[in-house]
Amino acid sequence: MTMDLISAKHQKEIDGTQPVFQLEEDVHELLLVAAKPRKKFPVINKIDNYYADNVILFGELDSFKKELDLIANNDDCKQLNIKNLLIFIDKAIWGKNNLYVLAD
Repeated sequence: MTMDLISAKHQKEIDGTQPVFQLEEDVHELLLVAAKPRKKFPVINKIDNYYADNVILFGELDSFKKELDLIANNDDCKQLNIKNLLIFIDKAIWGKNNLYVLAD
């Protein structure tokens, strides 16, 4: 089971043809461990429940990137492939999309 981050303008447009980034449960867990204190990482902690659907709005994507950049150099997160997630977020920003977080 993966958490899918789907780049789309509106949820009703999601039909399987949109770009998807799959976040494995162990990677998700490491991100949340590194994203402390919660106040400093509000967007990452917005998706704290691996089994719940959520949305990261277009206006939150720059903050999401900044939060990921802050933890990218954390020793516990160096083995994570945050670079690919950052590229995915850049493409969503370029397309002015939201990220729909769907528990698969």
